[in-house]
Amino acid sequence: MRVLFTILLAVFMAVGQQALLAQPTYNMSSQTVTDCYGILFDSDAGQVAGNYNHNEDFTFVICPPNAASVTLTFFAFCTEPVFDVLRVFDGPDTFSTLLGTYHGSLIPPTLTANSGCMTIHFKSDANNSCTGWEAHWTVTLNPPIPPVVTALTNLSCTSPTFNMVLDQPIPCDSAYPASFILTGPGNPQVVSVTPVGC
Repeated sequence: MRVLFTILLAVFMAVGQQALLAQPTYNMSSQTVTDCYGILFDSDAGQVAGNYNHNEDFTFVICPPNAASVTLTFFAFCTEPVFDVLRVFDGPDTFSTLLGTYHGSLIPPTLTANSGCMTIHFKSDANNSCTGWEAHWTVTLNPPIPPVVTALTNLSCTSPTFNMVLDQPIPCDSAYPASFILTGPGNPQVVSVTPVGC
């Protein structure tokens, strides 16, 4: 008797309106974050309330684990033209591919870093400043790699149960009957799953 097992794993991301309102917010600084969504504002550290400061030189990196892409959308933008410059890179540092250089009051286009990391660098001079920016980012994650069955034990035509071993650990709450499809003679069905080692 030949039995074929297919493990179906699905990742569903549902972001409700309240989750969007509660997303993490950051002011421009030199740091790396791993959030899958968030809002980035300028530093708001200037002498004029709401403006960024003079002589800033910050690098903000968005690099979540297992990210396929990071997309950044601007909702407001104002820097001193020519002298206060925001640059965005597709990768984990300023040596990565440059996506664009922005200054002035024209809102930058939506930018996507397909490397899975995005680096945002801002440098201002010692003179004028402006109100800065508001930019929201979202991340597309790579789909998980489904585990492979590496061993079957206690498998016989007369036994209603068997054991299987996977090539990688999975969360225990992912092991339930609907996660497995069992095919073979007589249309067998998985009616229960008992994870071991949880």
